Amino acid sequence: MRRTLTCCTMLFALLVIAGLGACGPTGGPAWIVTDAGQRHDGSVTPPTGDDCQPGDPDVTGCPCVGPGAVQACWPELAPQGLRGIGGCRDGSQICVATDDAAPLWGPCTGADLPSDDVSTDGEDQDCDGDDNDDMCTAESCTDSADNDCDGQVDCGDIDCDAAAECNTCPGTSENCTDGIDNDCDGQIDCFDTNCWFNPSCLPDCLFELCTNGTDDDCDGLADCLDPQCASTPECGCHCIPGTTRWCDTTTACTWGLQDCLPDGAWGTCVEVVPPAPCTSGLYSTDCCLGYPDACCQDYHDSDSDGDTWESVGECTGITDCS
Repeated sequence: MRRTLTCCTMLFALLVIAGLGACGPTGGPAWIVTDAGQRHDGSVTPPTGDDCQPGDPDVTGCPCVGPGAVQACWPELAPQGLRGIGGCRDGSQICVATDDAAPLWGPCTGADLPSDDVSTDGEDQDCDGDDNDDMCTAESCTDSADNDCDGQVDCGDIDCDAAAECNTCPGTSENCTDGIDNDCDGQIDCFDTNCWFNPSCLPDCLFELCTNGTDDDCDGLADCLDPQCASTPECGCHCIPGTTRWCDTTTACTWGLQDCLPDGAWGTCVEVVPPAPCTSGLYSTDCCLGYPDACCQDYHDSDSDGDTWESVGECTGITDCS
């Protein structure tokens, strides 16, 4: 439809709209809503004619009765047939007074018009009656699109975790020193569980390993030259077969006695009642050393040399490190 408003009329209409907002009349006659969606006081026949047909969704510029009246509308230039569907909502127009003519309907404003649909968000933005669910398909891992409408794209989608395009290094082992996630598991070098026991990932200078040819504890002495290794079997220390020492049982941490086997190695620590001076059932190297003529396993490393298997105390004739 085409309608003509004078410049003065349109300016006045806009000023009234700005002042009234969406408020309707607060007094006066009881307004009646006609089949054409127009309001009047019952004494005036709704306008008819080529430009103002009853039932028009937008009657901007058409005569109205009662300045301040408000009615729902759908803009003339908006897509027709979508009014009230999905997210499409009516706007409103106000009946405004003019200086040189009868009151006229102002422009239709505030309508929610159709827009591009956002799939699977529960809203029908394009007002086609659905949420575009039929457009969601299986995720393609190389097209930079969210095909399955889950908000994740390509290799960032969990559905692509096993895809060859997103796993460029299957079967590759982690190199623990190159700063690269070689096995593509999201963990790099020493942060990768595959590297936890790699020598390059172990803390420096912890204790001496007696057979690797390295100064592990950083004291300048390697292997059997280090005092920490002096009493170990690897460096020549052994027990004299047939002798006995107090020891700590490996599973219960209680007192035990240990016999030296014919090959010069200590046998199983067998649980026994602790010696009289020691009342606790838990083995204690310190308490054992206070017992007369006791040869004791240094389980708690009382001399802080890193060796928890050496014999300490009165061990003459029991151990031999010659």
